Amino acid sequence: MAKIDLNRIRDPLEMANRLEYMIPEACLTEAQTQRGLDMIKDLREFPESFKFEHAGLKCRITRNNYMVWCGYVEHRENIDIPNSNDDATVHGGVTYWGDGEVGFDCNHLFDLSPATFIYTLHRHWNNPIIINQSHYRTSEFAIDQAKKLARLISKLSLELTELRIKGDI
Repeated sequence: MAKIDLNRIRDPLEMANRLEYMIPEACLTEAQTQRGLDMIKDLREFPESFKFEHAGLKCRITRNNYMVWCGYVEHRENIDIPNSNDDATVHGGVTYWGDGEVGFDCNHLFDLSPATFIYTLHRHWNNPIIINQSHYRTSEFAIDQAKKLARLISKLSLELTELRIKGDI
């Protein structure tokens, strides 16, 4: 198998094509194969970043260099957003603050990136942690998380406005 330079694969469609070529040659279980096929489907259906509005805020999701989704939501005020990985916030917690946005990424422990999946197949590793226990976070998942973050920011912003009206701050 030819050497793969993952630093040169920047196109989601190229990543999908590479995966499609490698999966049949790999000794994968049915579940592992399905994980790869789900990843290919998401890479092909949603190769680019896109923008939307939710809870009155601008949101966007985009892929990083590992082809995993990152989500960003605008925020207009200096509000304290909880940074925990629980139901009160987003997957993996808030990992980005800046330029009027807060964001998160889907590249945490047990998140499977297309780049890691290809590298694992290329090295012929059947690493159970990487292949069996990790999950690829789809565009649908990232959109849901961005919407969740937008609702949280909107709620916190409303609470801050109410405190200002009362004169508590």
